Amino acid sequence: MPTVNVKIQPAIINWALSQTSEELLGEKLVENIRHWIDGTKSPTFHQIEDFSKKSHIPLGYFFLRTPPAEQVGLLEYRTLDSANEMLYPEMVCNVKITVKNSNSKDEPDKGIDFLNYALYGKDFQLQLSELLYYVANPDMEDGLLSFRLMPGTEKEFYLPFSFRPSADVEPIQTEEVRNSRLYLPVCLYPEQRQIVLEGIDS
Repeated sequence: MPTVNVKIQPAIINWALSQTSEELLGEKLVENIRHWIDGTKSPTFHQIEDFSKKSHIPLGYFFLRTPPAEQVGLLEYRTLDSANEMLYPEMVCNVKITVKNSNSKDEPDKGIDFLNYALYGKDFQLQLSELLYYVANPDMEDGLLSFRLMPGTEKEFYLPFSFRPSADVEPIQTEEVRNSRLYLPVCLYPEQRQIVLEGIDS
C-alpha cells in the first residue's frame, strides 16, 4: 500500500507533544515528531494514527489549524455531541479502493460522489469522515467529494470511515468492526452492487 503523507500544522504537533508523556510515545515516535517539528520529514497518516492512540488525543484534533483551548484531560472525560463526533473521530476504518473509467468516450454529466458513502456491518453503519477524506486524499480539491475520471483512466482513493467506541448512543466497538464482514455499496441503480471487505487489519 502506498504511503500517504499528511500535512499537520507544527503548532498542533507541539501542542499534542506538550499534552502527553514522551515515555508513552516511545523513542522512535518521539524522534519522528522532532523531525516533523523541524520540517525535515512529513508524517504519514498511519504515524498520526499511532500518535493519536498513544497520546489519547482524538485523531481529528491533529487536523485542526490551531490547537484547541481545552486540555487533553478534559477531552478524555467529556462527552462529544453528534456534530463533534463527526469532526473528531475516535477510530477510523480506512478503505483503499481503485476506481476505473472503462468507457470509451467522455460523459461530462456523469461522475462519482463519495458524500453519502457508508460502510455496513451486520448491525452497524460507519459514516465517511469528510475531514479525514481530504487528509487521506491530499490531491483532491477541498470541499468536493465528487469527481470525474477521463475514459481509460483509473485512480486510487482512501475512504476513511469513522466510529466511536466510547459514544453514549449506539457505540461501535473496534473488535466488532474488525471481526465483521463489511459491505461498501458502490451502486444502487439500476442494480445494486457492493464490495465485500474481509480481514480488516488492526
